[in-house]
Amino acid sequence: MLNGGEEFALLLPDTEIDEALEIAERVRAAIAEISLPGTDVSVTASIGVAGFPGQASTLDRLERLADATLYLAKRQGRNRVELAEPPPPIRSPGPSPRPPPPPRPRTAPPRSPPRDVPSPCS
Repeated sequence: MLNGGEEFALLLPDTEIDEALEIAERVRAAIAEISLPGTDVSVTASIGVAGFPGQASTLDRLERLADATLYLAKRQGRNRVELAEPPPPIRSPGPSPRPPPPPRPRTAPPRSPPRDVPSPCS
């Protein structure tokens, strides 16, 4: 039987991402050690880790990114820790690309001389 849906967040101020991953793994492992006497129920945790401000620029984005990464961990097989992807690099503003050239006006194809006109070489 699969139940779940209980979610919580750990905020780890002044903690580097590598250390946060280690803490998350220790939490996951400790939860996996839980046994419920008289049952064969296993307890597991799927954990999403995201960093501020390195991966999210606001606390709201941090929460959404960690939540999305938690669901990635669940899709990848549960009972695991996943790290959020770093944000895409910011493009430096540069000159805007040139618009495409306007279409060329269509010209009529050259006409061939009428056929009943004698050639000057004949």
